[in-house]
Amino acid sequence: PYYFYSFDHALFLLTKSLVPADAGFISLLCLVISSFEKLFLYDSEAFLSKDRFEKVLNPLVDQIDRFQIPNYQEVMDKHVVPCLKQLAVNVANEAFWKPLNFNVLQKTRNSNPNIRATAVKVIHTFYEVLGEQFIGLLPESIQY
Repeated sequence: PYYFYSFDHALFLLTKSLVPADAGFISLLCLVISSFEKLFLYDSEAFLSKDRFEKVLNPLVDQIDRFQIPNYQEVMDKHVVPCLKQLAVNVANEAFWKPLNFNVLQKTRNSNPNIRATAVKVIHTFYEVLGEQFIGLLPESIQY
């Protein structure tokens, strides 16, 4: 329940531009993403309603596009991929998984191979963690 007070500010930080790439802001961004991961992991009171899910979906998935981060792969592997994984586990509903899956799959069309690889890693993590529950989205994934 305490995350309610910082939720909107954390979302604002996720959408803030990184020009120029400030090391302090990148550290703050990593902490914000980790805080979302912990929120999704320990959410026992269904904090993530449909409205909050829709608010958080694009800013979190758009972190995959932040290639201007100096240590991009490390940030993605330690923070973004686990956060998106916990988001998928937390919502546990195909109605939420469809837009999440679609938004991540859109990142596989990026011209940057590192961004595409990260998007594929996120999708792989979804299938690895959710297993048969997520298999219903496989036909939508094939076209990518």
